Amino acid sequence: MIRGKKIERILIAIVAASSVLVDVPVVGGTLDIDMVMIMTECEYVDGLPDGDYPWDFEISVLVSDPGALHHIDVTNPGASSVSEETIYETEPGLWVFDPDKDASLEALRAKYAEGTYTLEFCDSDNALLKTVNLNYIGLSAPASLVDFTYPSSNGQTGVSTNPTFTWTIAADAADFLALGIDDEETGEQVYGAYPVSMTTLSWSPGPLLPNHDYHLDVTVSEVKDWVGPDLPTMIVGGDEFTCYLTFDYINTISFTTSEMPPEDATAEALINVQAVINQLPPDSLHNKNSAKALINKINATLAMIDAGLYQKALDKLENDILKKTDGCAETGMPDSNDWIITCEAQAEVYPIVVHAIELLESLI
Repeated sequence: MIRGKKIERILIAIVAASSVLVDVPVVGGTLDIDMVMIMTECEYVDGLPDGDYPWDFEISVLVSDPGALHHIDVTNPGASSVSEETIYETEPGLWVFDPDKDASLEALRAKYAEGTYTLEFCDSDNALLKTVNLNYIGLSAPASLVDFTYPSSNGQTGVSTNPTFTWTIAADAADFLALGIDDEETGEQVYGAYPVSMTTLSWSPGPLLPNHDYHLDVTVSEVKDWVGPDLPTMIVGGDEFTCYLTFDYINTISFTTSEMPPEDATAEALINVQAVINQLPPDSLHNKNSAKALINKINATLAMIDAGLYQKALDKLENDILKKTDGCAETGMPDSNDWIITCEAQAEVYPIVVHAIELLESLI
């Protein structure tokens, strides 16, 4: 599992639901905390616990404007001085402490007990910028653990490049579900959904690259002090941020897509684009003829691919079809050339067209 991607997936879900954040001047510069999170998690593979000791403990901090922040010292409950835990920036704006892997729940709880964790935000000279006390109490494993049930997809080869995954989740009430697929060869997260209803029991992520290794993560999170629709927050020194204590279950399956020739995969992607366009609401289109016209352009591109005219097909995609859907990706809003005129609709079409372009480029 690519743990950083899983954390990123959860963080996006958190940020999507969090309240307004405040910039607060502090000693040494601006320190704007967006989120502090403690996670206890159990990892599964294909619905079964990952080995004998699948438990993990993590502290994650999101700081969009770190200012002079260099590191975060952590003092465990009951300790009289800073513990060995120090958190450093792992990605821009993200500070993650992930000390133990493959622990038993009993061993994890013994070292990282419930109680008050003190986080001291320090600059490079170890001067204190801010202190946050996080009360990690009352968050323990529910009586019924999550029961993931998947089809026998784990480890399979020849999986469709446009798959649909289904599952069931039997559990105590949980708060959100986050999904994502990662390309194990490149480390890139290629698709994700944040957050998803707990009643979502199937997912069609869209076209994947042929003959690539992927893994699918489904994360079920239970949140302490959930006051939905807003996540718990706390205020320190006038800085309001999300305070997030979770018990997570992360299920992973790995698979390899079919060795579909790139030209066939490109055609499949473009047919998927047509299906998406056919389902767009009328108010997301420039006029009533836009959908039909776009579908006709794609049909012309498909004919070029069938004839082996890959460069002409690529030119058509890049300079005609993509230009009708790229305003939001380029500038954050639809532009005057777009035939799809809402960012929500463009987000469904644009990535698949880009994917088809990448496939065609591999043929030239």
